[in-house]
Amino acid sequence: MIDGTTQGDSNPLGPEIEIDGSAAGNVSGIIIDSPHNEVRGLVVNRFMQFGIFLDGWNANDNLLCGNYVGVDVTGTLPLGNGFTGVLVYSGASSNTIGGLAETDGNLMSANGWSGLEFQGDGANFNLVVGNLIGTDASGTQALGNAHHGVHIWSYASKNIIGGSGPQSKNIIGCNNRNGIAIAHHASSHNRIIGNHIGIDPSGSALIPNGWNGINCAGDSTTIGGVAAGEGNLIGGNIWNGIQIANSTGSYIAGNFIGTGSDGAEDFGNLGCGISALSHALDSTIGPDNIIAFNNQDGIRVSDDTTFGITLSQNSIFNNAGLGISTQDGGNLELAPPVISTVSDDQIAGTSFAGATVEIFSDNEDEGRIFEGSVSASAAGDFVYEASLTGPNITATATDASGNTSEFSLVALISNVGGFLPKPWGSMVVLSPNYPNPFNPQTNIEYTLPAAGQMTLRVLDIRGRVVRLLVAGYQPAGTGSVQWNGDDKAGKMVPSGLYFAELRFADEVQVRKMTVTK
Repeated sequence: MIDGTTQGDSNPLGPEIEIDGSAAGNVSGIIIDSPHNEVRGLVVNRFMQFGIFLDGWNANDNLLCGNYVGVDVTGTLPLGNGFTGVLVYSGASSNTIGGLAETDGNLMSANGWSGLEFQGDGANFNLVVGNLIGTDASGTQALGNAHHGVHIWSYASKNIIGGSGPQSKNIIGCNNRNGIAIAHHASSHNRIIGNHIGIDPSGSALIPNGWNGINCAGDSTTIGGVAAGEGNLIGGNIWNGIQIANSTGSYIAGNFIGTGSDGAEDFGNLGCGISALSHALDSTIGPDNIIAFNNQDGIRVSDDTTFGITLSQNSIFNNAGLGISTQDGGNLELAPPVISTVSDDQIAGTSFAGATVEIFSDNEDEGRIFEGSVSASAAGDFVYEASLTGPNITATATDASGNTSEFSLVALISNVGGFLPKPWGSMVVLSPNYPNPFNPQTNIEYTLPAAGQMTLRVLDIRGRVVRLLVAGYQPAGTGSVQWNGDDKAGKMVPSGLYFAELRFADEVQVRKMTVTK
């Protein structure tokens, strides 16, 4: 045991004993290559190599807790080690980094590579709990690590980052690249649970990582879980909340991505909530992820090498792009269902034969509330019967290989049940917009032969919703609305062809619009 806390309490801001490697040459601070050691309460900084190095097959069942690695004795100034703060290397297994007591967590920041790294075959079964990685000692200010907060690669497997208890979470923020990077497909069966990634200890402020919150290229990785406390809070990161690529068998469930633990705060990641791309295969996203307020799509599945990404029983809403986007062949760009009729307690429509159709309610065009699921017949027909929340209904379809579609076009629950009947003789009229082409504004006029529920949306050439202009009960007669050429996030759309789509009762009217710049 090396216990710096026995020195007393002359430094109320942090540990008492500082080990300064600035004159030590090209070495690491502490090297452990034997089992059952404990290193507690030290400040280890300015070594050219690693701050603390757990090296090889004999470095098992060790405990590192209460150390500051890469910072000064106050935990506020960067004095990084040249490479990784703590390296757990080939064969080092069953070690614990941190702990559940208030003083057990390590601070690993300002290092020249990563805060904490697991590298090599046999660097397995290690536990990381209660640490601050990339921040100062308060967990709120940026010190960063030059690359990743936590880096798992080169066959390191079956490690656990975090836990379900409130004291188990790691705070991982302000790192220059990814909060957590699993960078090798053979680094398999690692678990990331219960952490704050890009969000401070209180869960009320952002401490963004410079790339993704989690970048996963490892096979059979678990991110979150359905048990209490297993979900990660992932928000504010400069790219995506979670990115999976070159990996198979990811399981992502129970996380809060772009929002806080009550689903109300706007902690959106600047990219997508979840992005699956380039050889991401046979993975499951859901159940119980809350994916909201992200600046691009809620979930994006892209690239024709990406398929078998099953999206099920998530709450997806208020994202600036699409709730679910399949692009460039991702998930075979499976066609979404078509909802033909909807009432307060029944939905009917069509999909492909045998599809698993999931039904959602939302205030807009995504899927805030999972209602339930039904299987389409051999002819592709489906009927779902249950009390529905509404007011808008969407649906997704999943095939036998696990590919899931985008959300369907929105159907509104009528206040009289079903789509409104037509007791009138005249048709709904959607007039040509004027001017057309236009930059930056155009007017869209419409005429309704009766009062009722109406939606007026702008779609792009792939049928994706760009902007919801009108949704709700409208009086009979002529109305108009102006579109300023912006999307749901208030950003100007690119030049090109768009469509105004009006839905009233069981009628749909569409007009072409051209944006010029």
